[in-house]
Amino acid sequence: MADMDTNQEILRLKQLRLMGITSYFPRFALPGALPSEPHTWEVVDEPEITPEPAPHKSAPHKPAEPQYADIKHDSFQVPEWRQAEDVVEKQQIAKQQIAKQQIAKQQIAKQSAPVKAAITTQQNRSPKETSHEENTDDALSVHLLLIPVDERLCVLNQIPVVAKSQLQEKQQKLLDNILFFLGTRAAAYHSVRTFRWPLPGMSGITSSDAAKSSLMHFLEQFSHEQPFSNLLVMGEQGAGWMREADNERADTASASRPWQMVDTYSLDQMLTLPSIKREVWQHLLPLQLRLKSG
Repeated sequence: MADMDTNQEILRLKQLRLMGITSYFPRFALPGALPSEPHTWEVVDEPEITPEPAPHKSAPHKPAEPQYADIKHDSFQVPEWRQAEDVVEKQQIAKQQIAKQQIAKQQIAKQSAPVKAAITTQQNRSPKETSHEENTDDALSVHLLLIPVDERLCVLNQIPVVAKSQLQEKQQKLLDNILFFLGTRAAAYHSVRTFRWPLPGMSGITSSDAAKSSLMHFLEQFSHEQPFSNLLVMGEQGAGWMREADNERADTASASRPWQMVDTYSLDQMLTLPSIKREVWQHLLPLQLRLKSG
């Protein structure tokens, strides 16, 4: 019986050498494994390879095909426990995607609430009250990022409409320098909120009144979640909407905003025209004094 096992092991090693595979032996015993029985294997000399005679010049030389051992491999099958884990993982990923979609729909619904109210008011007006200028008063497309800093400051920066909803490395470095000048800590880039106009899925609503109302509702909703006392608006479009909304609120004797606004150029404008940075620092001086005194 030992001779048969020895011959099989020698045959296996020979087949591995023909395939170019190096056989390794374990150096440590596995926990709970049975002790190995020592065996002495006979050293088998490699067969001498005699060179083949040179083929005749007239006959074409055909390279010899490599010889491989006929080894049968069992088909690989995924164990049942692994299949069950894959199914559970796919279900969890699907649930997470559904939850994200529901959160996005809720945010869109909250932003569109004032827009729907403005549309209802517009529809209830008589034709005499609605002039031609109001029908053609469309707001431009805008893309804003609301970047929280702390309870004293929040930044509303305008970026290109086609850009991603995040700041690039140069923009972040410039904003960090501005916040350092103001004497505040770094911005919470992981908590950035996005405002787009027209709202996703509501491209047919473009009136400026609806745009201003939606933006103010967006800011008021965020201030309820994370209160702040100062708002730095960077960009002409967002600053214009904010000033017009504040003037309308003052005319109607409504309650004032829970924050004080300072507006200046956007980060992209400063990177494109570095000469305006001096003017930006002058815009930020009142905000710097207010933050230091508070």
